[in-house]
Parts: sequence; C-alpha cells; structure tokens
Amino acid sequence: MTIPLATTTITVKRPPPADDGADPYDAKSPMVIVVSGVRALFSSPSGGASIGGGEHGDTGSQESVGWHLLVDPCDLRHTDTVYDDTTGRAYAVAWAKARVDPDVELNHFVAGVNEVQGAAN
Repeated sequence: MTIPLATTTITVKRPPPADDGADPYDAKSPMVIVVSGVRALFSSPSGGASIGGGEHGDTGSQESVGWHLLVDPCDLRHTDTVYDDTTGRAYAVAWAKARVDPDVELNHFVAGVNEVQGAAN
C-alpha cells in the first residue's frame, strides 16, 4: 500500500553519475530523470526571507521555504531535485527517509525539500 492521500505527482531528477565524465555539481550538467508520475503530498511549509545589501549598493532578496514531502516508495535521495508535476516548481531534497510499516503496509518516503527563489547579495 502507499500514502493514503496524494495531491500531486512528482518527477525526480538527479545529477549524472560521476563516472560518466561530468561533474555532478556543475550547474550545466544535465539532470537525469530517475522516476516520474509518483504520487505525492507536500505538507507543513515553513520558511524565511532575507534581504541583502552589498557595499556597492546592490541589493537582493531571497525566499526559502521548506516542506515535508510524503511520497509513494521510489528511488529518492538527498542529492535529488523534485519537480511538482502539477505546478512545475522545483525543490531541492535536503533529506529523505524510508518509512516502512509492515503492520498496515503504509510504506512511503518522508523527505525535507526546499524551494528557494531569488538571491540575496
């Protein structure tokens, strides 16, 4: 059995393996789709904002929102990026943990994901 309530589906992407010659932390490296169409639920948002001011008058603002993600069992790792198939928003996975409950068979993953917009200088 899977999560009892899903409000969206997700696509999980990850940097290519290091053995293919690409730098997995290079922003230009193409992400590899690991799985798509997985039932999910984003819940419990919390976040913050920062406004920066540089010494040369440059400013910026950044919003960071953290979410709990409940997702049907799939290959999900802390280095992945999750895309909400409904909204198109991207989330960086900070941590992921499998939840296994053999008694009620509600096996799923719980993950902490972050959505960051903007940049503070």
